Amino acid sequence: MKIGLSLLCENPKRRTGLTSLFLSFVTHALELAPDLSFLIFCAEGQSLGLDSDRVQEDSRFAGNDRMGLRLLAEHFKIGPAACKAGCDVLITTGLTPLRAGLPVVMQLFTLHHLTRTNRMSPLRSMYRKWATLHGMRKAALIITNTQFACRQILSVNPGVAGKLLQSYEGIDHSRFFPADPASGPELESLKEKFGIPEKYFFWCSNFYPYKQAELLMEAWCDLPEAMRTQAPLVMVGGGGWGDSKEETLAIAQRRGAADTVKMLDWVSDSDVPVLFRHASVFVHPSREETFGRSVLEAMASGVPCVVQDIPVMPEVTGGHAISIQYSDRAAASAALKHAMTDVDWRQGVIKAGLQKAGSFSFRRLSAERLRAIYLAAGKEPPPACLEFPLTYGESIPVPGLAKH
Repeated sequence: MKIGLSLLCENPKRRTGLTSLFLSFVTHALELAPDLSFLIFCAEGQSLGLDSDRVQEDSRFAGNDRMGLRLLAEHFKIGPAACKAGCDVLITTGLTPLRAGLPVVMQLFTLHHLTRTNRMSPLRSMYRKWATLHGMRKAALIITNTQFACRQILSVNPGVAGKLLQSYEGIDHSRFFPADPASGPELESLKEKFGIPEKYFFWCSNFYPYKQAELLMEAWCDLPEAMRTQAPLVMVGGGGWGDSKEETLAIAQRRGAADTVKMLDWVSDSDVPVLFRHASVFVHPSREETFGRSVLEAMASGVPCVVQDIPVMPEVTGGHAISIQYSDRAAASAALKHAMTDVDWRQGVIKAGLQKAGSFSFRRLSAERLRAIYLAAGKEPPPACLEFPLTYGESIPVPGLAKH
């Protein structure tokens, strides 16, 4: 079995959560299936960094930093290249190529184009709508990450229920774990490198409009000055489409709180887990997510979370977080203060969060998805992939839709 996998949806200049998901999936898939090999389609300078004779990389294509050329490659070039290389199936994200020639597995993790307030350009929104609908019709298998995402997809196209696989994302527990009480050197390193004190509120995301960084900043600025000084807001992430980073910083400046906000842009892969496990409170005000893996990474790191009250969060957190509407500034500020200061609540939610996060793993993700991919390619799945039952969209109730 040979799988083609496109990384072209990613910007080659920085690694994101999607890149780490691909890396973990491929790593575990190779362990689960001894007969499996991969051909990775990537941009120049982009790589999963796997040293294996069962993984090849083809870097002749454009990545998401060159959108037009990337879409041209995804729709017309990688399908024929995968066929020529003898791939049995091709995995893409957010689309099914116009020219494929082999079964396509489409990963579909977002329907952000359906919300006008996300400030997507009309042309981009039109393309995303077309690509999603076309991809749903043509894909041999559609993979999404939560039951909420399944319901979103089925509300757009109920007919795909039988080929829509729901498979939760995983956590790399070797990277995301609670801080050791004797972790002084790590704290000193954070202080030296980033000027971060022992306590801090932590944000880790891009600054797309739906992430609602501005609402978070207003609520955080409403905290007492002494608390903001003792526990600054540390923001890791960059921008891109509809970037609100400058607007968010402008709020802090207008409110006289800029000195206690630390915007670090994107940091190295090795720094991210350290920043998570030493945070006092993780903040996640995003109004649209199909999963929100950073929340799970915070929980696995033993960090209490204050999240936006959106439908997917109960699935991810199990209720072991404060869920609020960040648009309610008074409630949001009160929640931030409570999460930082209520010792008994913190102990309880940390313990419950660690237990919940422990149920998510990349081995399970890889076994579920690989099993479905083999079936979509008309092949017998490896025995190691049969441990977990598969959940297709047809078994997930969707309000207002007839059962399929």
